[in-house]
Amino acid sequence: MSSRKIIIKSKSDIKKMRKAGIILAQIVQELEAFVEPGITTKDIDDLAFALCEKNHVLPAFKGYEGFPATVCSGLNDIVV
Repeated sequence: MSSRKIIIKSKSDIKKMRKAGIILAQIVQELEAFVEPGITTKDIDDLAFALCEKNHVLPAFKGYEGFPATVCSGLNDIVV
């Protein structure tokens, strides 16, 4: 049996999560408009980092256990 617990969020927590989701959606929308054949994953990452800075948010992956990038991207339509 798992020892994980359900964490009940406060109204303030939910408000912050909603705001973060809106910012994320805007960033993804801008990245989608930018991506086209020939664009490198570094170009995508550079734009993603700039958009995070513009929105005063921190990229979740960058620096995590030494991860060097803002997005975890790969070929064939895969971006995390």
